[in-house]
Amino acid sequence: MALFPLTTVLLVWAMIRRARLFLHRAQLTGYKPSEFTQWVVGQSLPAWLPWKFPVLLITLGALSFWGVDWLSETALGVTASGLALLWTLTLGGGREVPIKKPLVWTPRVKRLSTTLFTISLAVLLAGAFVTLSPLLWQTGWGWVTGSAFNGLETWLSNPIPWYMWVLVVDMALPLWLLLALFVNRPIELSVQRGYKKAAKKKLADHPGLTVVAITGSFGKTSTKYMLAKLLEQRYSVCFTPGSYNTPMGLCKVINQDLQSHHQVLLLEMGTRHNGDIAELCDLAQPDLSVITEVGAAHLDTLGSLDGVQEEKGTLAKRLKPGGALVLNHMNPRVSAMATWGPSNKTVWMAGWVEESAEQGDGAVDVARGAEHTHVRASKPTFTPEGSTFTLHFTPSRESIHETSSTESLETQSADISLPILGEHAVLNFTLAASAALQLGLRLETIASAASSIPEVEHRLQRRPMGDHLVLDDAFNSNPVGAKHALDVLVRMEGNQKWILTPGFVEMGAEQESLQRTFGEQLGQASLDGYLLIGPKQTSSIREGILASNPSMESRIHTFRSTAEAQAWLSEHQKPGDIILYENDLPDTYNE
Repeated sequence: MALFPLTTVLLVWAMIRRARLFLHRAQLTGYKPSEFTQWVVGQSLPAWLPWKFPVLLITLGALSFWGVDWLSETALGVTASGLALLWTLTLGGGREVPIKKPLVWTPRVKRLSTTLFTISLAVLLAGAFVTLSPLLWQTGWGWVTGSAFNGLETWLSNPIPWYMWVLVVDMALPLWLLLALFVNRPIELSVQRGYKKAAKKKLADHPGLTVVAITGSFGKTSTKYMLAKLLEQRYSVCFTPGSYNTPMGLCKVINQDLQSHHQVLLLEMGTRHNGDIAELCDLAQPDLSVITEVGAAHLDTLGSLDGVQEEKGTLAKRLKPGGALVLNHMNPRVSAMATWGPSNKTVWMAGWVEESAEQGDGAVDVARGAEHTHVRASKPTFTPEGSTFTLHFTPSRESIHETSSTESLETQSADISLPILGEHAVLNFTLAASAALQLGLRLETIASAASSIPEVEHRLQRRPMGDHLVLDDAFNSNPVGAKHALDVLVRMEGNQKWILTPGFVEMGAEQESLQRTFGEQLGQASLDGYLLIGPKQTSSIREGILASNPSMESRIHTFRSTAEAQAWLSEHQKPGDIILYENDLPDTYNE
């Protein structure tokens, strides 16, 4: 029957398209079986078990059981093939939607896809054997229907059992992918051990290298880029690009980018689970650690703020003896880490203070064992172009660099012009400046370099888009950063002011409360439009907006994806509008 091979090919083609979808989601969830399962069950059950699957299976089953009584074998085969073709051409293969981050065919994805293909092929072949085997199917499905189906010829004329088997295998693709993840786990662990071994050897062969590590619930990427710009005034610096902050990300930078001429290795260290920072420090133990914040982030995996503090504080505990620790004095959970780690370390505090906090000698009292804040900002002024402030540096005899700027212990000051938006940028700069001073840069050098520090992509970045302005804060998903970004939007002058946001994720039991608070802040801002992404995800934000400002109800618009919101916005925005993109979740969160 000519339709049989064509239909089989198209059914398998639809399966391959869906397999690619699941490979993409596995990559977005970090190849973690638990998170992939959570997406399949919690976020997108219709994506892998749509109503079309059972409807088609029931229809094919009905044809198999009763169709033989009133259809000829040829008509039955044609009908079944037609239904299968309808599935592949109009319904199957998954719904095409715009994606933000496409599948990257890394070696790991290729290994995973090979295992998935092998498992799926084995199951398909098993089904072919079952439907063909004269031992198991001596009369085809005749033992149920009373009709005799014998051998390949009859099987081809009534391919319903085979089509149903292919559909079942297609439906179960997430299960095959989970199995592939478990099968590949020993292989991936072996590959990772190889990368780590190579990275450690390369660091051991570079004994004069200074390793600087930055972590924090937020602010670490921006602080890293600021510090890299400052250190480049004096040193050859190798630093992790973007948000590379995982073991394999660090290994890639060390193994591929670190060269013999580099003097400083600047690493961002991220965490989602207990032990992540320790694993990164095992790879590259820091000479200088910078801890930016302890706040509401990854509460679903770290449990509480105490858990976040303990995990982030690992960077202080794993500091090399005789190293330096730079802490944010404005966060009590961070400043408390001054006593953590080796006893012979240097501790410097940084932050920005109100004028009333200044004392006569220029020092600012802080708790948790630090006598004063070594680097601090005062008199901040915020404009649509960035911020200006005075940076004060009270030196200490303690420094890990033999030529650091500590000849005089008198407080030094310099005026800073920082072309980056938001109050948090000032705090991040004081941390970066403190680390740079620890490594021997002079205050005047830092002040000169500050004006040329570029905006960090997707972190409250100004992006002129024709006749309107976008404030791109897509990679800044935390309540503190969101409030700072909202303050920037409110201060700016423009026509209509919009916010497009999916809210926050990974906040554990605090999720709804934090989002409702953010909604209340949004309502108080009285914006011209609120574009909320995900009806379920943002329901608490909507409640907060209406609780603080009921008159905003007509300005709230909810969409299932960012693409839908952008399409709607393009029809309603006007020249001079300002649009704040506050967070942008991966495709796995589309509802």
